[in-house]
Amino acid sequence: RALFLSYASVFVRNCDGINIEITGSAGSGKTHIVKVVLKHIPKDAQIRGKMSDKALFFMNDLKAGTILSFDDQDLSQDLQGTIKNLNWEEPTLHYTVKQLEGAKNMITERCPYWNTKVEGAGDEQIQDRLLKFWADESEDHKRRRDEMVARYLMHPEDKEHFDRSAKISAEIWRIIKEEGVRNVVIPYADRITGGDGDVRTKNLFTALIQASAIINAPIRECTNEGYVIASVDDLYEAIKIINPLMRNEGGSQSKKLNRNA
Repeated sequence: RALFLSYASVFVRNCDGINIEITGSAGSGKTHIVKVVLKHIPKDAQIRGKMSDKALFFMNDLKAGTILSFDDQDLSQDLQGTIKNLNWEEPTLHYTVKQLEGAKNMITERCPYWNTKVEGAGDEQIQDRLLKFWADESEDHKRRRDEMVARYLMHPEDKEHFDRSAKISAEIWRIIKEEGVRNVVIPYADRITGGDGDVRTKNLFTALIQASAIINAPIRECTNEGYVIASVDDLYEAIKIINPLMRNEGGSQSKKLNRNA
């Protein structure tokens, strides 16, 4: 749910996006869940893999609203600096020298990043910009995972049905994209309180609300200017996601650098 909302946030003009990290031991399913979600997102709206520190600045075909999905990526200081400076409303610029002349490269706007890793990557500032999840490593989860693998081996038609559903989802996203990037109004924003006053956590929470409203835009009211109006249902959707992350930290994610923090 959070990964889908992260992608939905690329269609919201007046938010800062939703970046996500999933940690867990090897074989816990963290990479698998990202792969499953990415199958439901248009292929031209995602980049997967590892990359060098400044590679993003030299991807001339990188489009606005692209998911940057890293799998087990170590974040060097330079790459962390790049991620910290990603802009949502306008491209991120990088000035360098090419053949003894000044050159300007850029990363296009509205590109949220997802990272899966055994332990959290990046310094506290990076972690502070993330919604952080831990893969379920319970015995019940392992049992359900094994049952799913066995079912697909015994009934290949189930996987074929899943693949067809993923293609339908990707087409729905294309329809949402055709509506363009829109502003989302939260009419109850002045009543959103709680936590320890951490601004970034609150921004992530309101971005979840806005992303939910974008997905449900066909059944949401709009202002005269065409802005989508978030409903209370979008608030509840955000609460479902963020409450478990804050339950043990008094309303703050900022100290959750690993499972035992």
